[in-house]
Amino acid sequence: MSKLLLELKDLTIFYKTLIGWVKVVESVNLSVDKGEIVGVVGESGSGKSTLGNAIARLLPPNSKIQGDIMLDNVNLAKLKESQLQKYRGTSVFMIFQNPLNSLNPVKKVGPQLLEAAKVRYNREGKKVEEKELVEETLKVLKELRLPDPQSIMERYPHQLSGGQVQRVVIGMALLLKPKLLIADEPTSALDVTVQAQVVKLFRQLNEELGTSIIFITHDISLAYVLSNRIVVMYAGRIMEDGDVDEVLRKPLHPYTQGLVSSIPKGNKSQNRLNAIPGNPPSFFVLPGGCKFNPRCNKVMEVCKQKEPSLVEKEGRRVRCWLYE
Repeated sequence: MSKLLLELKDLTIFYKTLIGWVKVVESVNLSVDKGEIVGVVGESGSGKSTLGNAIARLLPPNSKIQGDIMLDNVNLAKLKESQLQKYRGTSVFMIFQNPLNSLNPVKKVGPQLLEAAKVRYNREGKKVEEKELVEETLKVLKELRLPDPQSIMERYPHQLSGGQVQRVVIGMALLLKPKLLIADEPTSALDVTVQAQVVKLFRQLNEELGTSIIFITHDISLAYVLSNRIVVMYAGRIMEDGDVDEVLRKPLHPYTQGLVSSIPKGNKSQNRLNAIPGNPPSFFVLPGGCKFNPRCNKVMEVCKQKEPSLVEKEGRRVRCWLYE
């Protein structure tokens, strides 16, 4: 029996702008096994969220996709909008960076959560009474440390704080129990104690139900705590992909090395916080050759002339001329 759940084949994404079509993700090849947690890290503008939205087929109308998105042997990239409804929710579910995007502003929280539970039971072919659905929903809200879950269900989304709304959306994911959960900065609006509880719930979802998770984040230390594997993106490309322990303890790509060295260590009197010089490039004017070459401290002449391909090195994939 195949362990593979998701496979991206030469996935390229374009956005239409005033000056024409702009490529924001370039030929991404990525696989995710059943039960695997993959952390996707990189600076703002590296294409992480666009990649997540593309997998869930939630890109804006001014976009187009080339390549394949194979989820459990179904090519989501080739499906029409009407066909996608069958797979959203229980096959693939996305938690957005802005949680209010996931909720209907004119419906109370309770009915929206109950609807999610009903969708799962309907697709499983089970009939469940309303009372059981309410009990299951209240239990999930309690696990998310929401105060007075019954009161939360009676409110509209705008009556909750940002952190409460994010936890409600995570609760929706726990009720739907999808095969693949894409979490885009799901803990950015939460305090540290609730963040730890949410990470624990993600692990619970992964271990008990075998849900695969793509965890998109700026926080490498958080990706390290949760993920089995880490994918580093820059300028819409995968720069490094490998086991989380190996990548963070011995990063191969200069960009990954810069990200890891920027993690605070010790206290402020002992260590100066490192930073990668310069800024990420604009997709309108990408540099020639390796897209990281203007900021790289190991740049060679070939880096400016030709873009390297992803090669196997020490059991992982890396895009750098140092390893060609």
